[in-house]
Amino acid sequence: MRVSLMKAATVVVTLSAVACATETRVTGLVVDAHGRPVGQALVSYTLRDRHFTASGAERIAFGTDIQARNDGRFEFTTTEPLRDLMIRADSPDLKRSAFLRHVTRSDNVLVIR
Repeated sequence: MRVSLMKAATVVVTLSAVACATETRVTGLVVDAHGRPVGQALVSYTLRDRHFTASGAERIAFGTDIQARNDGRFEFTTTEPLRDLMIRADSPDLKRSAFLRHVTRSDNVLVIR
């Protein structure tokens, strides 16, 4: 019985720590070289550089691919620090792409060339 209570307490503490992770909403716009919105562009994010945990394991973060709206705007939420992220946008035909290495909460613009 005592072991079961300890396991239950560990689960509650672990879930509480996960629930306390800070989420940040990131918004932006995908445009072409002429400044026109690229509707339906595929947007994703990943870690900008290699990061490691305190135990030495490599930390990996991949954001779910989302599709920009018809006006080129996108948004996603992340628990990763923005200073660690890079955003990628691909044209709907996947022939052209853009990368943004300095991510902010809003006004991120990716220019697909």
